[in-house]
Amino acid sequence: MILPAGTKTTLPKLLIVLVILEPANLLEPLYGLNSRLVLNFPRTGADIERFGGDEINALLIGLGLKVTATVAACKECFKRYIGFITGMD
Repeated sequence: MILPAGTKTTLPKLLIVLVILEPANLLEPLYGLNSRLVLNFPRTGADIERFGGDEINALLIGLGLKVTATVAACKECFKRYIGFITGMD
């Protein structure tokens, strides 16, 4: 949002800059069973889709979730767990 010149705002300038520069639709990394951030947590939905079997399985194990038979099923399980809505990325 561009404000007219001379308009007063109550937001600090740093916050305004952060809002403008923040890339949209990034996923927040989650903490795993070990109380540490899960390694290689995907940043976007596209990253989830690029993950292979080993990568998605490591995420599920790190979060304490069951690893299912297929990569597609594991990706769906992971998306449901994090509340990912299709079309976010």
